[in-house]
Amino acid sequence: MPKRPARKKSNKKVVSKRLNKPKSRRIKSRTKKLYKSLLIVTLALVSGVFLSSLIVYRVFSRHMTSASSRSSSDFMGKDIFSVMYVSVDRPFSEGPVSVVGMHLMIFDTLDNAVLVFKLPNNLVVDIPGRFGEEPLSKVVALGALASNGDILGGVSLAKKVLQKLFAFSIDGYIVSGPALESVFRKTLFEGNSLGFIDLNAFKEVLSGEQLETNLTLRDLYELSILVSAASPNGLVNKEVSKSYFADTTLVDAFLGDLVFDSAICAENKSVAVLNGTGIPGMAEFGGRVVVNAGGRVIAKENASRSYEKSLLVVDDPFSETVDYISDFWGISTIVLKSESSGIEEPVLDRADVVLIIGLDTVDVL
Repeated sequence: MPKRPARKKSNKKVVSKRLNKPKSRRIKSRTKKLYKSLLIVTLALVSGVFLSSLIVYRVFSRHMTSASSRSSSDFMGKDIFSVMYVSVDRPFSEGPVSVVGMHLMIFDTLDNAVLVFKLPNNLVVDIPGRFGEEPLSKVVALGALASNGDILGGVSLAKKVLQKLFAFSIDGYIVSGPALESVFRKTLFEGNSLGFIDLNAFKEVLSGEQLETNLTLRDLYELSILVSAASPNGLVNKEVSKSYFADTTLVDAFLGDLVFDSAICAENKSVAVLNGTGIPGMAEFGGRVVVNAGGRVIAKENASRSYEKSLLVVDDPFSETVDYISDFWGISTIVLKSESSGIEEPVLDRADVVLIIGLDTVDVL
C-alpha cells in the first residue's frame, strides 16, 4: 500500500501564539522601552544641566575676579584670615548707596572656627581721614564720592573703618547690591556651598552693578565649606554696639580667643611700636593691632623724632609677624637690624621687630 504523503504542519498555532501573546509580556516590553527612553532623556538633561552649570561657574568666576581690584586671594591659604561683607541698598550706578548691613568674618582654618561680627548700620563712628563722625550707612557713599564715584573708593574706606574699629587686618571684601543679598546669605552665613549657582545672580554679576569683590567663585565655595564645618559649635555670631568700641577690650577678648594658636603667636617675636607721627594714640593702636593678631608687644612709646615714612626694622624679613604688620600698615620699607645703623632708636636692641609709624599712615586713624 503506497505511503500517504506527510501532512504539512499547520502554522495556525504559531500565528495564534504570536497574535495571542500574553498581555503581561507586552506590557513588560513596552515598559522596558519606555524606561530606556526616559533614561536617555534624563541623562541628556543631567548632562545639559552639568555643562550649563560648568559654563555658569567659569563665567561667573571670571567676572567676579575681573570685578576685583586685586586678582589674587592668596590669603585663603593662611591659618587665620578675614572677610568684610557689606550689603548696600541699590545698584552702584543708581547714585550714592547706603549700607544696609556690615559684617566682619574671621576664619580659623586650623580649628574650624568662624567669628562673625555684625555691626548696626546706624552706628556712628569717627571715619578715618577728614570725614568726621558719620553713621556706617554712609561709609561706602563717602568713599566713592571722594574717588569720583568709583565704588572701590567706598570699599577702601569701609576697610579702613573696620580695621580702625577692630585693629585687625581685612583680607577679603565683598560689597553686594540687593539682587545678590540672598546668594551671600546662603553661602557666607548658612554654609550652603551651592548657594551661588543662581542664574539671576549670574546675570547681576555680568552687569557689574551689584558686586565688587577680590574673591573668586572658588573662594566663595571654600568659605561656605568652612562655615558649614564650623556649625554649630565653632560658629560664633556677635552683634556689636557702640559700647564695644568705647571699651576695646570687649572686642579684643573675642579676637584673643581666636588667635591664641596662630602662626604669629607661635613665632613669639618680640615687637616694639614707636609713634613717629607726633599724634597721640598711634603707638597704642599699633600695639593693639599686633596683639589682636597673636603677637607679643614689649614696648609702645614715642620715637626719638618724626618720621615721614613708616618702616619696619627686623631680624627676619620673612616672618609671619613682619608680613602681617607690613600688610596692615601698607609698609614697603623693611630694614634688617644689621643694616639699621642710621636709625637711632634705643629699643632696636631689645625687640625682634620694631614698627615705626610715620606720617604716611595718619589717615588710618
